[in-house]
Amino acid sequence: MLAASGNDSAVAIGTVGAAQQIQALGLMTGDANGDFRSGEPMSRAEVAKMLCKLFSLQTEPVQGSFFADVDVNSENVAYIEAVHKAGLMIGDATSFRPNEAITGEEMAVILARGFHLKLEGKGTNLPVEEQTMISQWAQDSVRAVRELGFLKPGSNGLRQPLLRGDMANVLLLVVNQPVGEATIGDGSVTISGIRYGVTDSLQGVFQTSNANALKGAQFNFTRDGFKIAMLTSLELNQADSVLDGHNATGVGDLVVNAPMTVKNLNTHGTLQVQSTSFSAQDSSFGTVVLKGQNGNVVTFHATGNTHVDTLKTSEGKSSIQTDSDATIESLQLGDNSTEVELKGSVKNLVISAATHAKVKLVDGARIDAVTMPDNANLRDYIVDYDDVKANIPIVNNSSNPDNRPAYHAVNKKALNDTINGAVTWSLEIQVGTNPGQVPQSAHDDLQAAIEAAQTVANKKNASQREVNDATAALTQAIQTFRNAIIAAPDALTISLAPAAQFPLNSGLSGTSGDVLLTDDAGMVMTTTPLYNKRNIKNLIQVKRGATVEKLSYDAVNHDFIVSDPDNTTVGTVSLNTVSQDLQINSTGNGFTIHPLDAATEASSATIDFTLDKTDGSPSSTVSLPISFDQTAPTWTNGSYSNHVLTLTSNESIAIQFPEAPTVSVEYSQSGDFSDSQSLSQVNNDLTSVLVSGNTLSLQLTDTWLSNHTAGPNSKFRLTTNGYYDLAKNSPVSNVVTIDVSQF
Repeated sequence: MLAASGNDSAVAIGTVGAAQQIQALGLMTGDANGDFRSGEPMSRAEVAKMLCKLFSLQTEPVQGSFFADVDVNSENVAYIEAVHKAGLMIGDATSFRPNEAITGEEMAVILARGFHLKLEGKGTNLPVEEQTMISQWAQDSVRAVRELGFLKPGSNGLRQPLLRGDMANVLLLVVNQPVGEATIGDGSVTISGIRYGVTDSLQGVFQTSNANALKGAQFNFTRDGFKIAMLTSLELNQADSVLDGHNATGVGDLVVNAPMTVKNLNTHGTLQVQSTSFSAQDSSFGTVVLKGQNGNVVTFHATGNTHVDTLKTSEGKSSIQTDSDATIESLQLGDNSTEVELKGSVKNLVISAATHAKVKLVDGARIDAVTMPDNANLRDYIVDYDDVKANIPIVNNSSNPDNRPAYHAVNKKALNDTINGAVTWSLEIQVGTNPGQVPQSAHDDLQAAIEAAQTVANKKNASQREVNDATAALTQAIQTFRNAIIAAPDALTISLAPAAQFPLNSGLSGTSGDVLLTDDAGMVMTTTPLYNKRNIKNLIQVKRGATVEKLSYDAVNHDFIVSDPDNTTVGTVSLNTVSQDLQINSTGNGFTIHPLDAATEASSATIDFTLDKTDGSPSSTVSLPISFDQTAPTWTNGSYSNHVLTLTSNESIAIQFPEAPTVSVEYSQSGDFSDSQSLSQVNNDLTSVLVSGNTLSLQLTDTWLSNHTAGPNSKFRLTTNGYYDLAKNSPVSNVVTIDVSQF
């Protein structure tokens, strides 16, 4: 059935306010002096009487009591028997304890029974500190009731008597926010046993004839006593059903989640249609929002005398149909709306600057007026606009200019001028393969375009659109012809490559600091920079225009050959230096750059690259400064995150070919490495080492992580070997320790 919750936002809940309201509802009373006695406890017999009123339990004359400690002549015996029969208060075996004060724990159990709450395992969610303060038998109920906000610990805790003021608060929350299934009677609603009347403005909704349409529905309400005054929201979920409101007016927001029909209903909030179809008959709505789900088309059908102030297409595709007597005052296209099909009519279509939707008018549909930005073109929004523009008489408060008759003669001047220009181009530019000429195919294409344009120009009954289209086509053909003119080749230039640098270690003696400068063929497949092998393409670039030419080493002539994309030799690059601390020697694979033993960090040197061109144009030279460096780098940081161990250096990282660099990894859960464990790729503890710029990272495998835990002092110790800076300086220390408290 229905799921309901209410609210009474007009009254703040407090002991005094709650007591007044509960007395007004007839659930509790004060004493003869009018004193409510908020600070006093409430007996179990008084609670039984109160529950009978709350849940409308029937009381009958009794000849005896189920409970041995209940006086058959007492004024509350009928109430006690009624709550026992209803299963709300079951007592202890044959003892009811009528004069004992009700506790918070007992009230929690009663409410859980009354609202048929699911209790299994609830008590395990109580805070640990409360589990010792609440009796085991009550813990599930206390947690379930507290999740609904009905019961909070009293001043003395839930094991202590529940004071009358606290009870008033509990009852007011229950009446304001009932939970559970609701049963409909004609003009009434019963929610988990609490019966509410219905105000006249809602009588039409809460009819037994609407029971099917209200299956699975949810609603929120405001009340006046035990009467529902207004539905602040109603959410309908029953597919293929019909809800007849019988002209009800007390509904605020309405949400429809399944295909259905609503008739004779007048809402004053927003209707959201979140199903594939919705039909409204003889109803009125302030705002209707169509929200497509999962790419489906939302169909909205207004029949009878249905009236909609504003209909908004929120997103996706929509189909809107109105019968002859139905009215949609304004149709607004949402920013995320894509397609709208209209059958019938709307008074005003609103298009914003952010609108992208296309509107299709079918079966003679009509839009009385359109409101849109002044710079917008209605053709961009209406499908087959010329076929339906007569059904859109007003645009921006004026008659639709596209419906006014046109009396313009066809103007061919622009077309003739364009033909003359095309002929001039075809005569002035010769066919050939030299700069300033065009290929034969380009010349033929332009001639064909000229002939097509001339055909339209000679056509006596050509429309202005045909003439305009022919002019545009020939203009494009001229541009294509001009683009085909063969351009003179750009000059060959040489420059330093972006971020080019050449570090050398001035502290290494003999040949240990040598670097081989080679081409792609002489390099080793690695993503990590090498100290002793450098690729010339990372140091200089030879370009023709924006095209970078290929460089390859010539072992015979001892220079680098420059080749274009067709592998034609267009030049050579030779190397030289005038520096006293540097020596360049040619080899079979490239040039050896050798720092002399006299070089220091203070030395200055350059390598000069000279480009000689095969076309005989002057040669050109660029100089690359050498950076002498013998300062050791430092591992500045070690860290762990997302299964990855990372070392960070203060300089970029390089290696030496053919050395095989290594990183040994040790793990200590205690942190003092007395329990050291070694990790390796062989044992599937680590994946491969990755070097990027100035960082070195290793990833731990899921297998290793699943078999180890971290403690507050856990550490990794990484020892590197064969990793240098770009000048082949070893780090100050090759051991880095990384703290890790958890994986």
